[in-house]
Amino acid sequence: VGACLDAGIAKENIILDPGFGFGKTVQHNFQLLKKLEQFHSLGHPLLVGVSRKSMLGAVTDKAVDQRLAGSLAAAVIAAMQGVQILRVHDVDETIDALKVVHATQMGD
Repeated sequence: VGACLDAGIAKENIILDPGFGFGKTVQHNFQLLKKLEQFHSLGHPLLVGVSRKSMLGAVTDKAVDQRLAGSLAAAVIAAMQGVQILRVHDVDETIDALKVVHATQMGD
C-alpha cells in the first residue's frame, strides 16, 4: 500500500489481492483463506481469486473443470469474511450461492 501511495496512486484506487497460489503451499493458501478478514484492517477493498485453483484440486482431487463445488465453497468462505470482490469462472453459480448466504445472514 505504501509503495502504491508513494507512486502517486490514489488511496481510493487501491484494491488488495492476497495472491492465492503465487509462491504459496496448499497449507499457506488455506491459512490465508481462513484469515482473510484480517486484511480489512488495512482499509482497502479485498479481491480474492480462488476459483478453480490448484489448492482446491489438492483437497478434492478433482481436475480443473471439476472444481465448481470447491470454488463455490471458497467463494462463500471469502464472502462471509467480508471480501468485496470475487474473481470467479462460474459467475451464475457463484451468484446463486452468495444469494443463499445473504438470505441466511438476513434471516434474523
